[in-house]
Amino acid sequence: MKTKYFFIVLFIGFQFCFAQEPVSDSIAINTANAKIEKAEKERANLEKEKAAKKAEQEREKELAKAEKAAKKAEKEQKKAEKELKKLEKERKRLDKARANVAKDKKKISKQSKDIVKSTEKYEKLKKKGKLSPEDEIKWLDKLKKKQEKLKDLEEDLKKSEKKLDKLD
Repeated sequence: MKTKYFFIVLFIGFQFCFAQEPVSDSIAINTANAKIEKAEKERANLEKEKAAKKAEQEREKELAKAEKAAKKAEKEQKKAEKELKKLEKERKRLDKARANVAKDKKKISKQSKDIVKSTEKYEKLKKKGKLSPEDEIKWLDKLKKKQEKLKDLEEDLKKSEKKLDKLD
């Protein structure tokens, strides 16, 4: 009988052992769950912050690259403007040199015509005999000065043409 009671007590004891739920503190569980949730939220926030920082850094890098590109473009534009001004200045010099050559040629032709007219007038007066020796000397001096002026104009023309050739 002892053994029977022993088995019955043992059987009932096992039932109590296995049938009972472990005692748990609901407040402790809620606190633990809250801590876990809080830790997960903090981790998610840290990940978001890291992602935001990374995005901000990338944006700053892109901004820096854009600024560099803008500065480079501005430098190129200034360089192009400077080159354009230089070309315009060179073109103006060339136009001025061409105008000087044309002006000198016009002066030479005008002076040549004037010499021809003066020579014809001198010859006419000489043929008619209306020239005194003093008048004849004056006319010859006048013609000589005009011819010297023509030579000076021809020298100026050569200088102008040399300048033009240098610019071309």
